[in-house]
Amino acid sequence: FIYTAKSADTIRRTQVAMPLYMLMYPFLVLASYYALTRSDTLATANEAFFVAATHLLPSWLLGLVAAAAALSGLLVLTGMCLAIGPIVTRNLLPHLPESRQKAGAKGVIVVYLIVSILMTLMAPNLMLTLINTTYYGVTQFLPGMIVILFSLRVRPSAVVLGILTGQLMAVVLYLEKVDLGGINLGLPCLAANVVVMVVLNLLRTPKGLQATA
Repeated sequence: FIYTAKSADTIRRTQVAMPLYMLMYPFLVLASYYALTRSDTLATANEAFFVAATHLLPSWLLGLVAAAAALSGLLVLTGMCLAIGPIVTRNLLPHLPESRQKAGAKGVIVVYLIVSILMTLMAPNLMLTLINTTYYGVTQFLPGMIVILFSLRVRPSAVVLGILTGQLMAVVLYLEKVDLGGINLGLPCLAANVVVMVVLNLLRTPKGLQATA
């Protein structure tokens, strides 16, 4: 890939400040709780921010907030379009001549936008579902990361089966809309993950290895 930065250090320095966007999440939580106290007719969770903005802001500032929200969505979409085009033309189509890569990237972007529009119209909640299940699923890699970081003697098969158990349990609980009393679905799935990993590792670990561990 060709980057506009003059060196790798420039890219590294710009990425240092990227995690600062996480500072907005506490304010989003406060806005959500405010919306819950002010309105009992929220059709979806996505309306919480604008309900809070409607109650607190004058009309001119509300329009500015709506424009900023639309602009932020366009910026994310633009970044994804600029990334997905070269990814396909450079990696999935490695034999594409360089003279045709630009046109190919534009074609990929057009197809991506058309598919995105169709999926938004036909399955508007699909992305929210994928985001939620992804967060629950990413949590299941924690035991494996701990095993790697601390060089623990755990069978790879036990780690994999534990991850699969947690992933499957997370998907089932989410699709069945199981109410755990406010507890994040990923937590019991992570507990099941660890239990499966430990039990399988103990059952399949030779006694000699246990004695030296």
